[in-house]
Amino acid sequence: ELILPKTLIFADDNIIGNKSHARKLFEAMIPLKLSDWYCQSSINLGRDKEMLQLMHEAGCQSVIIGIESVNRETLLGMDKKINVVDEYYEAIDNIQSSGIRVLGSFVLGSDSEDDSIFEQTADFIRDTNIVYSMINILTPLPGTKLFERFEREGRLLHKDWNYYSLEEVCFKPKQMSIDTLLEGRRWVYEQVYSLDAIHNRYENYLKQKDKMEVKGFEESFTTMTFADKVFSGLMLAKILYMVNSDQRRFLINMLKRYFAGNETNFGNTIAAMSWNDYAINIPRNGASGFVPQISELNYEKSKG
Repeated sequence: ELILPKTLIFADDNIIGNKSHARKLFEAMIPLKLSDWYCQSSINLGRDKEMLQLMHEAGCQSVIIGIESVNRETLLGMDKKINVVDEYYEAIDNIQSSGIRVLGSFVLGSDSEDDSIFEQTADFIRDTNIVYSMINILTPLPGTKLFERFEREGRLLHKDWNYYSLEEVCFKPKQMSIDTLLEGRRWVYEQVYSLDAIHNRYENYLKQKDKMEVKGFEESFTTMTFADKVFSGLMLAKILYMVNSDQRRFLINMLKRYFAGNETNFGNTIAAMSWNDYAINIPRNGASGFVPQISELNYEKSKG
């Protein structure tokens, strides 16, 4: 007997890189009735409605897309010429209208970006109804061309690899200060993951989903096993006790949809709460509170 996991994640950076293979994979998955699997893809997925149909029927819940930036010059610098910002909106709408949530990954702090990038990023996430987003800081990882260039230019602030985490500033930004980049990232998270913002995006996402013409296997509270219902109930009781009053109201409103059968995954609500908690707890001087020990040489440059 084939024992299937409740949640499956494909680690391939672009699951549709080989479209022929991807179609065969999704077609083979449909009879398995998986209801909770995730993958990564390029934004090109939004231009292939046939592929979206297959993915939805196969039970895909969410796709991680490296949007990276809403700044065209930044994308060109990353060799992402296939990513045209004006086409993002339609592509994301096509994906989410197919019943598949987009988890967008963004990077802040590229040389072509000034402090206007923060508001542009928050506006883009709101306007596209991307339910979940990861907002990272540009990080020159060792062994990359970016690291080598920043080292040549004397822009590396330190080489403590523990803080090359996508959440700290390890280099001197070109068009903003270190503090501006840290505060800007924190501000974007606060805008994107306020409870009102999450609720509004989720409502709009469900409207997108209601438009979908594709049909596939979905799981709701009514199809859960008794053991899963008991586990979910205990988890819910614990969360309701731990959260603040605003979070409690938000949680109850979200759960009304779930128990009414209008939402397909209890984990969505828990994930939303986790993102909100993360956003409101980012320290003002970086994700870990780390203050880089900058050498004398780089300190003078970092103040410029």
